[in-house]
Amino acid sequence: MLDHILGRVQQFEQRHGITPNVVYISHSHFAELRQQCPGLFDGEISYTLGFHLILVPDRELTHPKVGWIPPRVRTVNSFVRENPVVRFHRRVG
Repeated sequence: MLDHILGRVQQFEQRHGITPNVVYISHSHFAELRQQCPGLFDGEISYTLGFHLILVPDRELTHPKVGWIPPRVRTVNSFVRENPVVRFHRRVG
């Protein structure tokens, strides 16, 4: 799963010339990612992947998608901008 996400990140970079800062991922894919890469989520070590994970309902997303949200529009507070580690957000709605 992580390889798939990182592949999407590289494709986005090549296509748009910028690195995506968000990855939209379903709850099922997130569970699979946690199972495959438990070290990313054990809390003992922080990994900086350079993007935020946004969890969306399974019915809305069949594959992870990447994107770039301008900082002035992003709903993430200044703490996250000052501490760029992976953060998990739940999309409302």
